[in-house]
Amino acid sequence: MNPTYSVIIPVYNRPQEVDELLESLTRQTRKDFDVILVEDGSTVTSEKVYEKYSSVLPLSSYFEAVDKALAQDPLDAWGGPDRGSEHFTVTQRAMAYTMSSALTTGGIRGSSAKGFQPRSFNMGVRKEVFQKTRGFHFDRFAEDIEWSIRIKKAGFRVGLIPEAFVYHKRRTDFDQFFKQVSNFGKGRALVGRVHPDAVRITHWFPAFFLLGLLAFPIVIVLFRPLGLTILLAYCLYFAAIAVDAGIKTNSVAVALISVPSAFIQLTGYASGFLKEKLKSA
Repeated sequence: MNPTYSVIIPVYNRPQEVDELLESLTRQTRKDFDVILVEDGSTVTSEKVYEKYSSVLPLSSYFEAVDKALAQDPLDAWGGPDRGSEHFTVTQRAMAYTMSSALTTGGIRGSSAKGFQPRSFNMGVRKEVFQKTRGFHFDRFAEDIEWSIRIKKAGFRVGLIPEAFVYHKRRTDFDQFFKQVSNFGKGRALVGRVHPDAVRITHWFPAFFLLGLLAFPIVIVLFRPLGLTILLAYCLYFAAIAVDAGIKTNSVAVALISVPSAFIQLTGYASGFLKEKLKSA
C-alpha cells in the first residue's frame, strides 16, 4: 500500500513562487495528497493563489519516485536534490548550480551513503518521526538542519532519493542571495552550539576561502611568490567552477555568472558563520 502524503508549504511574501509550486503539483501523476499552505506573517499573502488552485485536482512523477524508493528502502526521513530550471533567469540558474555543486558548499549535505541531511525545500518524514521529534526547535536559521540531525540521532533511517528532485528557485538578485547565504552560515554556527559534532572541516571551507582573500594583499606584498601561488589557486578554482557549470547546465551565460555567484555564496556564508562564531567565542 502506497503511503499518503501531506505537502506543507511555509511561505512569507512570495505568492508568485507559491503559484509556480501549486501549478507543478497539479501535474503530479498521484492525486491522493493534501497541500497545507502556511502563511508566516506575510504582508503580501497567497490567498488569491490558494483560491485559484483550491478546486484543481492534482494530475510529473515526484511522488512516484518517492513511492518506488521507499518500497525498496523504507526510510523514515528523506530528501532529494535541487536543480535549476531552464525557465529560471540566468542568475537564478547560476545560483542553483553553485548551491548544489560539490565545488562550493553543495556537497555539505552528504550523500545517500553517509551524512545526508534533508533540507526543508525538499524534505519528507513519516508521521511517527514528527510525533517523536516534534519538528523544528529553532525559531529560524538552519531549523531544518537541526531537525535533520535530531532525526538521525533519534535512531531513524535517513536517506537521499536522487530521483525525487525539485526545481528550487533562489533569490532574484545577488544582494538578496548574499543575505540568504549569510543566514545559512549563521545557522550552521548556531547548529554547532547545540550539536558540536555537526560542524566539520567542510563547513569551515568558506571561512578559509574568505580569510585567504583578506590576507592576500598582505601576502602579495611581503611574500610575493606565495601570493602569486595563492592567486593562481583562486583563478584555477573559479575556472573549474565555470567549466563545470557550463558542462552541467549547457550554458555559457550560466557558466560565466556562476563565478560571481560562487564568490558571493562563499563570502556570504563565511561572513555569517564567522560573525556567529565570534559571538560565542
